[in-house]
Amino acid sequence: MVVVLILLVARRAFFGTWGSGLMLAGVVGFAGMLVYGEMAIAGVAVDLLSTGLFLMLSVAAVERSSASRVGRGRLPTAEE
Repeated sequence: MVVVLILLVARRAFFGTWGSGLMLAGVVGFAGMLVYGEMAIAGVAVDLLSTGLFLMLSVAAVERSSASRVGRGRLPTAEE
């Protein structure tokens, strides 16, 4: 919960809106529910590698949302 609060405050300070932090927290939370839910259905144990998967997913979400906001929604493609 503390991480979500830090995320919200950081997004507010950087982008000037609470909406960006709430959106990011919602996306990361939903993705986490999907990842850990599918792991539970498959019977996979939670270990260091599986928590690393969620960490990579979270970092990718933060990087994607920050880059799209700063770069005005345009990210470089493989052709560029």
